[in-house]
Order: sequence, then C-alpha cells, then structure tokens
Amino acid sequence: MSENYGNYLLLLIILFVLFGVFVNSRTSSNNKNPFEGKVLKRRSARINGQEYGFIVEVGVNDTHLMFRTTFPPKFRIDILYENLEMKPVKSLIWKYIQLLDKSNPKIDILISNSLAKKISQLSIGKFSIEGT
Repeated sequence: MSENYGNYLLLLIILFVLFGVFVNSRTSSNNKNPFEGKVLKRRSARINGQEYGFIVEVGVNDTHLMFRTTFPPKFRIDILYENLEMKPVKSLIWKYIQLLDKSNPKIDILISNSLAKKISQLSIGKFSIEGT
C-alpha cells in the first residue's frame, strides 16, 4: 500500500513541475517589451552555439534586428544594422549566414540562408546578403 503512495507522490511532483514550466512560459511574456516592426515567428537559429529550434522570433525594422526566444530561457538581442557583420558559412549541404555584432563580440548568431533572404526582403535594403 505504501508503494502506491510513492508512485502518486512522484506523479504529483512531475505534474507540478510541468505546470510550473507552462505557467512560466505564459506569464513571462515578450509583450512587456514590444517590438516596433515586422516579426517573423517560430524560426530557428543558433545563438552563441546553442540551437533554438522553432522558438525564435526575428524582428525587422528600419534601424535594427531583434532576436528573442519564446520559451525559457527567454532573452532578447537587438543588433543595429550599422554594427552588423555578416559572413557566409557552408555546411555539407546547406548555406548559413553568421551574424556578428561589432559592438558586442560575444554575440554570434547563425541563421539559415532562407531566413536571411526573408529578413533582406523585409528590411528594404538595410540587411542585404548580396555581398556574402
């Protein structure tokens, strides 16, 4: 009989943890610091060596790019176009664009070539991948 209590306790702890993650992801919204411009949702990027699959929002406007995550750990990175440095990166099959911030050398973002093309279209010439 006491072993059933242990299983129920373990199940209860797991449910509390999952509920806490769910509440945290809903309550700590990115709407507290809204972005003025076009936002591409559910994108993937490698930011500082960590892969973020389908939880990145990319904001584009006439002054800068914004990258933020929608699930914990939540953070936001803003890069001015004048501080942006782009380098092409080729893997075995795909092409990527590496984005570096000249004002903050710790920022290293790797995006797909197709995402870079979408950003280029939305930025109206501010973000151009033609030279890369």
